[in-house]
Amino acid sequence: LSVLVADLVTAAHQRLMRAAPGSAAEAMEQSQRLVGVSREVADEKQQLEALLFTRVYRHPAVLEQRSLAVDALGDLFETLCLQPDALPDSWQQRLTTAGLRRTVADYLAGMTDRFAWEEYGRLKSPVDL
Repeated sequence: LSVLVADLVTAAHQRLMRAAPGSAAEAMEQSQRLVGVSREVADEKQQLEALLFTRVYRHPAVLEQRSLAVDALGDLFETLCLQPDALPDSWQQRLTTAGLRRTVADYLAGMTDRFAWEEYGRLKSPVDL
């Protein structure tokens, strides 16, 4: 992290010295961004992101787990919309003001992965799984 910060400070300082804006307004009018990492670090970051995208984020095992999670969340959403009494009391109180679909969506959005899987197991019978 300190390497990135040092690069950012150095690159920004060099750009600011070359551009020599007289004010903040002048600096904002520049056609190039004055504050940012060097071209070299930006290129390395782009290469790292491409590697992560292809080898991690889009790895078949990750995509399979993502598909299972998407299906489970869809099932949870449908189940809770059909059985709003399965929502915790505090969430049931929101139904009249926020509406059913919004309340269920917000409830699901606030879940950790572990809690979502626990709720899925609780609400779906073994026959449904």
